[in-house]
Amino acid sequence: MSCNITIRRAEENEAESVREIVRAAYCKWISVIGREPTPMTADFNKSVRDHDIDLAIHGSEIVGLIETWPHADYLWIEKHSDTKSTVVNRSKVEQPSL
Repeated sequence: MSCNITIRRAEENEAESVREIVRAAYCKWISVIGREPTPMTADFNKSVRDHDIDLAIHGSEIVGLIETWPHADYLWIEKHSDTKSTVVNRSKVEQPSL
């Protein structure tokens, strides 16, 4: 994959795409823990509305996401990607204005 990744905020109509990426990232753990991991059961419409979810876009395809939300004494960060590359991570760092 080339470095032609753009990062942008998820829109409410993309909650299903967010759900698909999160489920793909966590599905391997179902057989390990015997149930769906908690992130797979989230209300993704609410997450897109209430959290900062940035999408990594390659061409017209969403290839990953990073979700952040502040707490009183820390910042929670979740990264999900269906790529095997660090391009998504590097793109996020290279676009710090988000």
